[in-house]
Amino acid sequence: MGYWQNKNILFIGDSQTARHVYPEVVKELLGANVFYHCKGGVGFLEMADGSPADCVGYLAQLTADTVRGMDLIVIYGGYNHRNVEIGKAGDRYDPTTENGKTVAGMMQYLIDKVYDRLEEADDLGCRLMIVTVDCSGKYPWVNVDGYTEYYPDSGMSLQNMAKMQREVGEYNSIPVCDLFKTLGSNRRTWGYFGASNDENDERFARYPMNEKGERISDTPIVYEQGKEYYQVRDGKVVLEKYEGLARFPYNGDQLHKSPEGYRRIGEVIVGAIIGAYGN
Repeated sequence: MGYWQNKNILFIGDSQTARHVYPEVVKELLGANVFYHCKGGVGFLEMADGSPADCVGYLAQLTADTVRGMDLIVIYGGYNHRNVEIGKAGDRYDPTTENGKTVAGMMQYLIDKVYDRLEEADDLGCRLMIVTVDCSGKYPWVNVDGYTEYYPDSGMSLQNMAKMQREVGEYNSIPVCDLFKTLGSNRRTWGYFGASNDENDERFARYPMNEKGERISDTPIVYEQGKEYYQVRDGKVVLEKYEGLARFPYNGDQLHKSPEGYRRIGEVIVGAIIGAYGN
């Protein structure tokens, strides 16, 4: 029986965690009990302070009761901050002034909130681990892969975000599981790791066309809900109102993961836990 048998691990995160897949792999491999504080679409501030209610519920604020009795807390997020300045270790978000609202600053805010709650719960011996973003492909909300800046010339790529997350971990003396470096997700494997085998969703036109199906621009469409676009349906060109929310619905989902992808995330996190804290 290993050290982690029946120990309590809390996973804090966004939709990658809210699917309740990779933490169950951690549970299986370590024999630990797993708990969740997560919701799709949230960032680091919502993980700390809670999110407003929407059609799929809300995330409550982090409290002393959330963290009480935990032996390890795993923080895994950042994907919903693709359009935010990355910042640097040492930044900290200040809710009274909105200063420090970088990815690093909001991440530091969450880390400090976790420690505040652990102190209230008299559980400062609880271990922490940061999990970086991985190198994903495109998906319907972002039209670039993990190596590419979004927006252009902004420095905001998942690759740079992961580097910053490693530095934030070092700044706080918290072990880091570096998925970007160790998961194995890259241009050759996105079809294996991603939720979609294909980087293209052929249901939606990537480029604007006319009623004859002829491309009229080489600039990819940025879709807007309620607007009409020509699409090919059953071999015919039709003008169709777009009802979705995603800006790039012609991309397959290679941000979220296939069952094999989530299993690999769980396996890599287990390796990082054992490497940092033993088995």
